[in-house]
Amino acid sequence: MGKAERDKGARREREVAQIMGAEKISRMYQEGPDLFWNGEWIEVKARANGFRTLYKWLEGEATIIAHKADRQPWLVTLTLEDFLRLTE
Repeated sequence: MGKAERDKGARREREVAQIMGAEKISRMYQEGPDLFWNGEWIEVKARANGFRTLYKWLEGEATIIAHKADRQPWLVTLTLEDFLRLTE
């Protein structure tokens, strides 16, 4: 991973931490979660176009997407704004 990619990841982690009031715990070159919030570990991911379909699905009436791969657990996707609203 190049410096630009690492910098982008760190910026996104700081952005989410600030919005959520979470503690940024990740350090460069270390594996593990990026943030700690309300007793939960959070992994932050950012991709240029890697989540295009999820965003498209959220453009409709749905605010939450439940999705899974074969033989994997269910995942839930929603906007950070909706997540924070639901957890108030």
